[in-house]
Amino acid sequence: MGKSRTEMTPFGTRIKDEIRRQGWSYILEFQPFDDGGTSLTDLAREFGEPLEVSEDGSLIVETEMLPTASVSEPFNRPERIGWHNDFSTWPERPVLSMASVVSSPERGSSGDWLVVGIDLLLKELLRSAQGRRAVALLERGELPFCFAQGEDIRWFRVLDAEAGANRVRYYGRALRLGAELAGLNDSEVFDACETWEYAAETVGVRCPAETGALLVCNNWRSMHDRLEQSAGRRSRLCFVTGAEDV
Repeated sequence: MGKSRTEMTPFGTRIKDEIRRQGWSYILEFQPFDDGGTSLTDLAREFGEPLEVSEDGSLIVETEMLPTASVSEPFNRPERIGWHNDFSTWPERPVLSMASVVSSPERGSSGDWLVVGIDLLLKELLRSAQGRRAVALLERGELPFCFAQGEDIRWFRVLDAEAGANRVRYYGRALRLGAELAGLNDSEVFDACETWEYAAETVGVRCPAETGALLVCNNWRSMHDRLEQSAGRRSRLCFVTGAEDV
């Protein structure tokens, strides 16, 4: 049985403090040995309720690089995913995403993470006229998201500053596909996405995805990416709902 939410471990306290400060947290040596995901789900319960990700009630998504994985499973594909925050095409989505590396075939080179806090990203964007245009477009109103060909288009605001904090819902690939399928001005949306992602590359942080490493992201207050990964890289993902205080 997991710890109650009030029993915050040292790892949990550190993660909470870092997320409040910058929107994400990274621990290089969270899980040096494989315990089947128990430590990850216990950590998730310190912040809220882990999301059930399958009909059998599992709380963990197991990922492994497979060259034949479909585009609907980007976390299993070898190529870079692209800047995003998780469940960006879901109306309601988990606040926190946790990713723990089970095995990495090559130290510091396979599937490293990139991550950036939204406050820092917006500060960088607002420094230039091009960046300000991108921000204006993405906060202007709802834009179309589509996760993959054949799926429904869903309309959301990318940037919502009216709630008292900068809240972002972003997945560049889904926005580009959505704009194309919805018949919008593709170049306008594409240019805004390119500017947005260039700024993320400029101020984002690269976190080595070594065996045992952990990345925790607030899906409203940060974006992340997973770089190209090699065969043999395995990880576990856990998503937390009800974590409104981080």
